[in-house]
Amino acid sequence: MSFLAIEGLHAFVTGAQGGIGSAIVKELVAKPASDNPNIFHVQGDISDEDSISTCIQQAVTHFGPMNILCANAGITNEQSHPNIWEVPLETWENVYRVNVRGCFLSIKHFLRQAIQAQAQTGRELSNLAIVVTGSECGKFGQAGHAEYASGKAGLQYGLVPTVKNEIFFPDTPNSAGALPLLVAAALGD
Repeated sequence: MSFLAIEGLHAFVTGAQGGIGSAIVKELVAKPASDNPNIFHVQGDISDEDSISTCIQQAVTHFGPMNILCANAGITNEQSHPNIWEVPLETWENVYRVNVRGCFLSIKHFLRQAIQAQAQTGRELSNLAIVVTGSECGKFGQAGHAEYASGKAGLQYGLVPTVKNEIFFPDTPNSAGALPLLVAAALGD
């Protein structure tokens, strides 16, 4: 049993194969992911709308409507620390494509499946929650990572509060940003 008391709820975790994502999955379930029947792996491109929509639909088909979204997928290049005037446009766009667009698409399609499930059943889903992995870089900035810090700031100070203000389900859904200080994990594709 998890200390989170979420037994029987369906969670969708993006970026679940490494770092923070694998720790989230480990906390959500009691058994290791490799042999746990309560885990359904889907793989897709977080920044592609058709791909994320398909992944969410596959998970809903397998387990039923989702209650929890952990929008965690993210990338950065810890091997390179260019000043902002040296950041290649391709790097900037790739980080935003995964970190910002991917989070937006995850939230969009999570909420669509929740609204659709409620319309089909005629009742509200209980215990809806959206958790977005932010970063202290989004609050304080980080030299050599303007693209990562500004993207996380956009999530933390723009997207998460907007989602909170736009969604209303009387059973009190939650949206939150988690701000890890420093995590010894590689962020990758």
